[in-house]
Amino acid sequence: MKPLHLALVVGALLTMTAASCGQQQDASPASPTARPPFDTMPAPLPPSRTPPGTTPVLPEPTHPELTLPVVRDGHVAYRKPGSMRVNDLQRVAVRVSGEIVPPGFTSGLPGNGGVTTGPAKVGDLLTSSLTGPDFDISLVGDKVERRLLRGDHVEWAWDVRPKRSGKLFLDFSLYVVVPGEDAPIYHKTYDHSVEVEVNFIHSVGAWAKDYGALTGLSIPVLAAAAWKLAAWLRKRRKDATPEGPGEHAPSTH
Repeated sequence: MKPLHLALVVGALLTMTAASCGQQQDASPASPTARPPFDTMPAPLPPSRTPPGTTPVLPEPTHPELTLPVVRDGHVAYRKPGSMRVNDLQRVAVRVSGEIVPPGFTSGLPGNGGVTTGPAKVGDLLTSSLTGPDFDISLVGDKVERRLLRGDHVEWAWDVRPKRSGKLFLDFSLYVVVPGEDAPIYHKTYDHSVEVEVNFIHSVGAWAKDYGALTGLSIPVLAAAAWKLAAWLRKRRKDATPEGPGEHAPSTH
């Protein structure tokens, strides 16, 4: 065989071998795609309790709403205590009605002062209080709550005893009662202060009368002695009061 023909045969064989190797490489399976590291993968979502495409239902608030009272217009009436004496007992009564004032609403109230009336918010079940730091106060009766019927009135009464003289104050408060799960709820609807004049001179006279019966001394003698003692005490307090800024006794020079 001639050299030229030999070279052509060798070249053809090499070309066929290269083509066959290329087809085998294309037919081999592709290498799998590399997965990202485990710590970079997103965490799976928690299972949902609501069906897809629906709005989740929010839980109801756990804070219960306050129970508000049902109130209506009403009236309050009481007789203001007149001049009282230290340690003397006097009864104070307060009446409460609805919008319709019943007959005799203010008649028969105990006391010697003037009658005072005013508007107030009331409910079906009421309670009240009478307080004063300068008085000994005791409720008359054993039930504080009163049920107010239509066209009627309710009343509270207290025995009041002043412990000192001067211009003192009694505070009256009215509450609408709303039953609760554990205990009643009290809503204050009325609050008023009453000034009471407690006279020291009347107390001295009462003391002289009681003490004179025990000692045999006459009331005028004891009253005069008590009056002089009170005047001496007032003068002593006045003399012991320090002078204010810029206040000096007049010069005798």
